[in-house]
Amino acid sequence: MLHNLAGGRLDAPFYPTKFNDHFVGRQVELAAAGVVSDSFHLDYDTEFVAIHVKAETLYAEDYWELIVGGDKLVETVHTLDWEEGLQLMVAHPVKAGEVFHFTFHGVAPNNVTVTYHFLK
Repeated sequence: MLHNLAGGRLDAPFYPTKFNDHFVGRQVELAAAGVVSDSFHLDYDTEFVAIHVKAETLYAEDYWELIVGGDKLVETVHTLDWEEGLQLMVAHPVKAGEVFHFTFHGVAPNNVTVTYHFLK
């Protein structure tokens, strides 16, 4: 059996088909307690492999969610200090134009950095 290495991961169960790293960084600012959303899309096909989330101030009640192409991949995650990135267990194929919709729910003003890790 031939094994491929992509981003430090062997093929099964990851199964990547693309092998060039690509990162997209986004800044999300919550001006007051409540909810803030950030959406974007890419103009080319990719495979989504990880997400990095870092909140400027950590509050236990805060959480975030992520919808990709209409599918909710992350629901009510309270971890706000994933500096190394949340590595997904599979390479999620993303077609050009599919929307990434990040939502942050916070109890106080906050600044959140989100970095998406792709293969292209």
